[in-house]
Amino acid sequence: MKDSRRLDVVLHSATGLKKVSASKMAVFAVAWIEPSVRVPSPSNVKAYGTNPVWNTTISLSLEERTMAQGMYLNIELLGHGLVSTRRIGFVSVNMTDIFQKGSKGAAVHSHFQAHPVTRKSGRQQGLLTFDVHLHECPNLLAVQEMIPKNGASIPRSITVVPPASSSPQGPFDFQVQQSDEIVSPGSSTSSEDGDNDHPKEPVRTHTRVYSLRPKSFSSLLACH
Repeated sequence: MKDSRRLDVVLHSATGLKKVSASKMAVFAVAWIEPSVRVPSPSNVKAYGTNPVWNTTISLSLEERTMAQGMYLNIELLGHGLVSTRRIGFVSVNMTDIFQKGSKGAAVHSHFQAHPVTRKSGRQQGLLTFDVHLHECPNLLAVQEMIPKNGASIPRSITVVPPASSSPQGPFDFQVQQSDEIVSPGSSTSSEDGDNDHPKEPVRTHTRVYSLRPKSFSSLLACH
């Protein structure tokens, strides 16, 4: 299953269960978090009577979205006799704390000693001892190791702005015309006393004139 976590339910034993069969009663369990996926205890493990001992494991596969919902772990105990199988009782455990502790990928182990078993009528009869082990997720642990320890944030995205085009956009092209102009030094008004003693050379200046020229005849028509 994609992006799944393994959850092991280790059944140890139960005491004081209700006897639901007149004959010898074999007790087995079914565990689930999502009702559509129920996993029974191994069929090769036999436990009998009102004080059964299993020491077996039921393994569940959980999706990340299931863990985020903080659902319940349900364990149903069934008694199988010679004729029929009847319900003994069930245990329901809130998994919110366990899922929160393992949300970053770490393994979590929790022990439930003598948890009350609830019958169909709502009365409690019997005690169940079991462990819950949420396995670690290497992918989530790897992500945590990539996060900077000094509190620096990782940019979520980088925006790259392309450089502005050097050529103008539109139906016209720019033309640059350069002309040379000779300015007589006598036209300057900032001369000081004594400057007239030396002849001054004409000063050549450069002037740029910008004009617009249509790129094509069709583009010129498009502008009107």
